Amino acid sequence: MDKSALRTGFTTGTASSAAVKAAIMAYFGENPEDVDILLPIHKNIKIPVFKIDRYCNYTEARIIKDGGDDPDATHEAEIGAKIIMMKKPQFSGNTEVFIKGGKGVGMVTKKGLAISPGNPAINPVPLKMITNVSHDALNLLKITDSYEIFAEIFVEKGEEIAKETLNARLGIICGISILGTTGIVRPFSNSAYMATIQLALKIAKNAGVTEIILTTGSTSERAAMELFPDFPEEAFVMTGDYIKFSMEQCQRNNFEDVTFFLFFGKAVKIASGLPNTHASKGDVDLAIFKIFKKNNDEIIENIVNSNTAREAYEKIMAHNLFSIIEGIGNMVVKKLRQYAPEILNIQCYLLDYENRVIWQG
Repeated sequence: MDKSALRTGFTTGTASSAAVKAAIMAYFGENPEDVDILLPIHKNIKIPVFKIDRYCNYTEARIIKDGGDDPDATHEAEIGAKIIMMKKPQFSGNTEVFIKGGKGVGMVTKKGLAISPGNPAINPVPLKMITNVSHDALNLLKITDSYEIFAEIFVEKGEEIAKETLNARLGIICGISILGTTGIVRPFSNSAYMATIQLALKIAKNAGVTEIILTTGSTSERAAMELFPDFPEEAFVMTGDYIKFSMEQCQRNNFEDVTFFLFFGKAVKIASGLPNTHASKGDVDLAIFKIFKKNNDEIIENIVNSNTAREAYEKIMAHNLFSIIEGIGNMVVKKLRQYAPEILNIQCYLLDYENRVIWQG
């Protein structure tokens, strides 16, 4: 697929900013069908307004968040802003903007995020964007009076949407985060997941965790949590396919003990030298099993000719070739040590396709 042809979207921070601007304009009698937002990357984007409501002493506007061709859990979420305007006495200073999180916007409960615990999960860049668009709306309408603007950001079904994210693990409860450093979402961008890994490790550090348990997903994490039931939740960090990156980040955060839980297929990829195990980065190279040829060349050749790593694993187990499992495990540990040579203790658990431990070392 040609990535250049893919459609970009916009962040929850941009959606919130657009809702604020539309609601302020509605307060002064306007009915904008769309609003122009200046992004942090100094580009303008036109955001459609989904709905405007006027009440006795406040206005609301809602935006449908668009993830482009790389939709995440917040794609098509209804993000809104409730605006209360209070005119300031003459000569009492410039317009001020006060921002808070409403229903569906998460609350920060752990240290290590860009926002301190006890505050709504609205990151610094969106906070600045909301402030800027508030002044922009007044300038656009040629409003010269000064106001106190109270902006409450809300997300319809935000608590439900948050269950599809890693927010709870990061210490954000009761809703989603209002995020975005550039204001736009680029298709197939990996930056969000990598940033999540960095945040999770930072939170673990701040929580006093000394040993990190890395897993590639929720299934392998369940196996890890069963084996380490006394470890705090912050110790478990999902890496996805970012194997090398995660090890490097563990080293950067000065963790001395790291344990990795991996399924056999991903382990074979790592042993083969792939620092990222995503399918787009390379297929499983079953030729690696040729190094285990001894007196059973015919069996090894049959394993090498398997269609998948799972089929190869089944053949290995059928012939009781546990030495191959051990060999792959040792190769994985060696690679992990290469990625993070300053980490003192690196262990690995290999899992079969039933989520059972088949090797540790």
